Amino acid sequence: MEAAKLQFIAEMVDAAIDASAFLEGDLAARQNLRSQERLVATLRQSLNRGEGTSLAVARAEALMHATAAQVPSFAAGFQNAVNRMSVLLDEPAPQIEAKLRTQVRVLLPNRTERTGQPADLLRRRPDVRRAERALAIATADAGVAEALLYPSISINGTISVSDLALVAGTAGRFGASLGPQISIPVLDLPRLRANLSAQRSVIESRHLEWRSIVASAVAEVDTAIARLRSARLAMDRLASAVEANQRAARLVTQAFALGAATYSEVLEVERSLAQSREQLVTGRQQVAKAYVQLHMSLGAGSEAVIRPISLIHQHMPDTGPQADSDLALPAITETPAPN
Repeated sequence: MEAAKLQFIAEMVDAAIDASAFLEGDLAARQNLRSQERLVATLRQSLNRGEGTSLAVARAEALMHATAAQVPSFAAGFQNAVNRMSVLLDEPAPQIEAKLRTQVRVLLPNRTERTGQPADLLRRRPDVRRAERALAIATADAGVAEALLYPSISINGTISVSDLALVAGTAGRFGASLGPQISIPVLDLPRLRANLSAQRSVIESRHLEWRSIVASAVAEVDTAIARLRSARLAMDRLASAVEANQRAARLVTQAFALGAATYSEVLEVERSLAQSREQLVTGRQQVAKAYVQLHMSLGAGSEAVIRPISLIHQHMPDTGPQADSDLALPAITETPAPN
């Protein structure tokens, strides 16, 4: 049930991020289109004055039409994300679309979030808790199997009634016995010992399964942290690229007006600016999804009570001293990304 709930949350958040990314991509594409339309108009004016070339105008128009062709794909992608959310929430798509259009940019996570202590956070995962409970059940079953090896004491008693009086004033006869009874499983010892050995094998199996699931969970969290760090670094670089291309676009426009820049340089800067804007939208989308993946791997959304693991295998045979650190979770740390 909890795993299904986490899956539902993951699909909902993923659809919401995609919807915002398509809206932001549509906004960036229209911004690029307006800039390229101005460039085409400028080149046409220069051509009319005999200062430009038809080749430059044709190349600028080709770039403008290619950008215009991207706009419908963003609308289709946004509608697909809305329909996904509509199916998941069982709500009409127009209502969801109206809410989503109020946020046309991908919401980015706060950079100061903390993943917390790894042992506590990983225990919120349904798969870890399920393996933990299976180990606890196996340990309890072994305790029951071990208790059957020892003598047991029980108190038995009987009460009998005879010659029940049928007439008032006539007494009947009663009989009663009460006493302890000791049961020693001498003949069943081989079978009981075999049963205990089988239960200990189940504990060993459940223990190995628990360790494997915990190790996989830690690896998943560490991978998600690395992916988030990488996505943030890439997004920062892409944002710097957009700013640099915007400055280059202003400078090349001024230089072109003064005759110090060629048509090819103007087109190249415009193409680079459009590409960097598109990449920035994708980078923001990747940061948001990496953040969600990190918290999903940590079990965010689970309502389980966080508790320490205190499974002592008292019914396991002593195999010598074993450090408790063998069962400890590796540390999960999020170090700052290098500049």
